[in-house]
Amino acid sequence: FFAEYLKAYGRQQTGRLRPTVNQLVHEKEERTLQRLQEEDIEFFQYVRPVTEHLAKRRVDMFEVTGSTSEETTRYFRNFQDIKQRFKVVISATDNLPSKPDPAPYREGLKRLNKTFGKSIHPSEVIAVEDSAKGVQSAKSAGMFVIGIENTAPVRALYKGGADIVVKTLNTELFDELLSLHTPEDFEKTNLLERLEKLSCLSDEVNIGTADTPIFVKRKDWSFEKPLETSTSEHDVSLLLSEHAV
Repeated sequence: FFAEYLKAYGRQQTGRLRPTVNQLVHEKEERTLQRLQEEDIEFFQYVRPVTEHLAKRRVDMFEVTGSTSEETTRYFRNFQDIKQRFKVVISATDNLPSKPDPAPYREGLKRLNKTFGKSIHPSEVIAVEDSAKGVQSAKSAGMFVIGIENTAPVRALYKGGADIVVKTLNTELFDELLSLHTPEDFEKTNLLERLEKLSCLSDEVNIGTADTPIFVKRKDWSFEKPLETSTSEHDVSLLLSEHAV
């Protein structure tokens, strides 16, 4: 938005003051609200069936968004059944540090626990994010993070710290994750092996860490036959040593 706005109006036009950051943000909000009012917004097709399924399983859901509360209200105006499933909404209007800071996710969980008298720990939360900064925010808050390939590339999401990256969401994925109970179940390699059969998993996976990623094609990846994976000899050695540990 900012690049297009400045290109259209220019910072250096004669007789025109340079816009401040606050003015630009205000202009963006006004134009976003206007667009939301004039256009029909569609959610990704998986949103309704997945949230409905989780609601039936009595999974508590909260939303963390960089949009304002007014923008969020307009997003949901034709999707009230989806909106009511999110018991807490954290938006830009809450004036918290923005992603990648963990504050929005921490506040969302805090409010959820306070509202319903619960004591959910961050490690019990599954966050879904489609940006590297969003992934970093949830991960820094101590949560398990699913990255989804809506707008960001697979590698950027994994480097942001995503535990897994998927092409889309479906109920089978969440049923699988909700069936896990111990830290060992969520250990990177065991998790990827367990989820490998799910078609929603990204075609490329990170079998390393966010800081030292090892990217392999899912169809080529096998710990039983590591030399057949699409990695370099150095990566295979690293992979084997980490797997042994």
